[in-house]
Amino acid sequence: MSDAAYLAATEDQVRVLREAGHIKRQLLAENPELSGQDVLGQLDQLVIDVSEKAERVTAELVAEAECRHCGHSVMRVGDSAWRHNAAPPM
Repeated sequence: MSDAAYLAATEDQVRVLREAGHIKRQLLAENPELSGQDVLGQLDQLVIDVSEKAERVTAELVAEAECRHCGHSVMRVGDSAWRHNAAPPM
């Protein structure tokens, strides 16, 4: 892993940990008597909910098909033009 990739991965981890800490503080502010196990359970449920929402949005916005010219996979996001998922054959 290059130094730039390592730095980017570390920055992503820090961002995720900060967000988790913020969510934990929000949960405890709403209900200060939550146990650590309850907080982890609610964080797990939040991850599941957000992941399901992202999958639903992706399913609604992303369309996939087969190119009628070359037979390779093509896709589009929203109203954008159809594009090959990989470089089309030469």
